[in-house]
Amino acid sequence: MSLLVFATILLRRKKIKKRTVDAERLKVVGEVGTQILHELMTPLSLIHYHNEHLIKNLEEKGNQEGLAYAQKVKESARRVIEIFDDMRSLIKDRDDYEYVELAKIIKKSYFYTHIQMQKNEIDFVFDTQNSDQLVWGSSGQLGQVFTNLLNNSIQAIKDLEDKWIKVSIKNTDGYLVVQVMDSGDGIPRDMQEKIFESLFTTKGDSGGTGLGLAISRRLIERMGGQIDIDEACPNTCFTLKFPIKEESKKAS
Repeated sequence: MSLLVFATILLRRKKIKKRTVDAERLKVVGEVGTQILHELMTPLSLIHYHNEHLIKNLEEKGNQEGLAYAQKVKESARRVIEIFDDMRSLIKDRDDYEYVELAKIIKKSYFYTHIQMQKNEIDFVFDTQNSDQLVWGSSGQLGQVFTNLLNNSIQAIKDLEDKWIKVSIKNTDGYLVVQVMDSGDGIPRDMQEKIFESLFTTKGDSGGTGLGLAISRRLIERMGGQIDIDEACPNTCFTLKFPIKEESKKAS
């Protein structure tokens, strides 16, 4: 057996072992996550229910300042419930997919994160050439993916002098290619493989679960897409690639 063949076999075995370990980690996360979701959904639903009554009461009393705060609580609770629903669908491995517009989903993710961008004086640019083309997937899960990517960028660049995030969509060879780029200096090569692993985080004790990118990759791959780090980009850049709906391809 030649050295090249032997090295190829070793590399293949290493990749298989890594996938097995990742699968086991996600299985454990799924089991723990199911219990956590079950425990948290009941009190969260009660918060949502009682907040509705609070809003009604504040409206009747004309308390506009209190009403504004209650509306923010309502929106935040609704978003958490959406995320929990997405997590449940991931854990159960059951998909309710349809053809969706990525541009609309990204705009919604920006809405959820724009307050933090403004607070940290981060410039945001959304450049789309194909806003109406459709891809196959879950709007809720895709929203979770893009919200996670934007939040990651915010945390990574908020203390820099030059702070910007740019999201672009373009049609390339029958695929919609989305780039989420920020003004960071990129991800070190030794972390690029680990960053998509379950339970891996670069945030240390300051925050982060280590689940975001691992779950994001799994969700995207289940939709027939892929997510990678653009090594050629001088800044931090994630590239996501999705097959376009056949009708969209013919129309373009």
